[in-house]
Amino acid sequence: EGRYVRLSDRLYDVLFTRGCAEFSLLDERAAVELLSAGRDELKQALGINVKGFTAPGWWQSGQVSGALAALGFGFSTSANGVTCVATGKTVRAPVISGLPRSGLALRSFLHLYNFGLAPAYLKNRPLARIALHPYDLDNPVFMEKIEKLIRALLLDRTACSYGEVCA
Repeated sequence: EGRYVRLSDRLYDVLFTRGCAEFSLLDERAAVELLSAGRDELKQALGINVKGFTAPGWWQSGQVSGALAALGFGFSTSANGVTCVATGKTVRAPVISGLPRSGLALRSFLHLYNFGLAPAYLKNRPLARIALHPYDLDNPVFMEKIEKLIRALLLDRTACSYGEVCA
């Protein structure tokens, strides 16, 4: 709930999160409630212990960081990197991600970013990140390009989890 005050935040929400940024305006109390409920639901349904958090739309308020620390999460991620909750240190690494349900203009920009700009930027950086959504798997052209990019990135990197980044 709430409204974005700044025009830049409203534009970011419309263009990139498409209304899926419910953690971007939360206070710490509300974040603790939602994070606890989600973690408990995943534990009950799948038997997994959640160690990190990626906010919907890769966007969370500063208050969410306090909630993550209070609940013992190890890391959170954003479009710009991985933040280690215990230290507050962020390992900067933009994410390569598809948004196939976006309009043609945004898809065209993301294609340029994902397969041109980001790989060039990440070439000499230690951490490269790729995020896939379930519906990305329905796009064979995108998946073929992502698989090729992953193979190229793994030539001089080792695959790891976000938890290992913060270890």
